[in-house]
Amino acid sequence: MKNNKILIGIALLAAVILSLLWRWYFDAGAQKLSVSTDKTEYNSDGVLKIVVQNNSRRNICFSSCYPYYFEKKNSNFEPYSYRTCQAPNLNQVCVEPNQSKFFEIALPSLEAGFHRLAIPACVGCKIKNNFREDKKFYSNGFAVK
Repeated sequence: MKNNKILIGIALLAAVILSLLWRWYFDAGAQKLSVSTDKTEYNSDGVLKIVVQNNSRRNICFSSCYPYYFEKKNSNFEPYSYRTCQAPNLNQVCVEPNQSKFFEIALPSLEAGFHRLAIPACVGCKIKNNFREDKKFYSNGFAVK
């Protein structure tokens, strides 16, 4: 009887440890994406260069409609208004685990002030599948003159 209780306790402890390891492997690994701009200040007609570094163990994909949104800081960061996408929203670009991608974005007509990019992402997805936002990542802040 005493041995059965010990075995049950060991089995429960092993189950808890395995569930924590499972969560760490699949959930925590998906949180490691960094988005960095090449400068911290741009002219309104400038070109923003960004590096997207995927330090997770899972593929991270971006929307074909709106792979990024500009946000302006007032008291909080607030997104600009965007029209609804009329095309199918697919995973257009993916960054493999431990890989980087470089992008150039011509700045649209942004108000002067402090901004950042919001990047909706699909974690563990495949290219050309329907996009679903699992997580949103943010770039460092930058000023527009």
